Amino acid sequence: MNNTSALWYFESVNLYQILCPHRVKTMADNHTFNTYKKDDYIYFTDEPATHIYMIVSGRVRIAHYQEDGKELITAILTTGEIFGELAMAGEEKRKDFAQAMEATTICPLSIEELADLMKENKELSFKILKLIGLRLMKLERKLELLVFKDARTRVVEFLKDAASWKGKSWFRNHDCNPAYA
Repeated sequence: MNNTSALWYFESVNLYQILCPHRVKTMADNHTFNTYKKDDYIYFTDEPATHIYMIVSGRVRIAHYQEDGKELITAILTTGEIFGELAMAGEEKRKDFAQAMEATTICPLSIEELADLMKENKELSFKILKLIGLRLMKLERKLELLVFKDARTRVVEFLKDAASWKGKSWFRNHDCNPAYA
């Protein structure tokens, strides 16, 4: 991943700063944050997809169960990141679940509220487009690694990408060292 792509990601990370209804005068009075304890579910598989969520504080894991019953974690997200965004693309029922990994505060935003905000704010619409584009680029990269690379190369590239996307401090805080890759 080049520096431009990394910068693009970090601009998107703070998207909740302009999305959170507490930051929009017309919505602030009718909006509440949701708090979760460790292991509480934010949403379940097959639940209606009516909201996107912004992490105010804490960490959330996104996962689903495979046919054999094994859990597959697809993302671990932290403060400033958003999830549940497939609801914007027309997902009617969740294909995954979201679970708090520690005490977590979430800012939910309904798809209707998001649509209203996007109508009024071109910058917001552009940032959401960038977010979706980034997620697509990451998915394409994962697919390319899976199809065309050996296991060692996939692990090394995963660590490099994670360091670029999450920042080197994330690795220090999680007992990882991408320098060995």
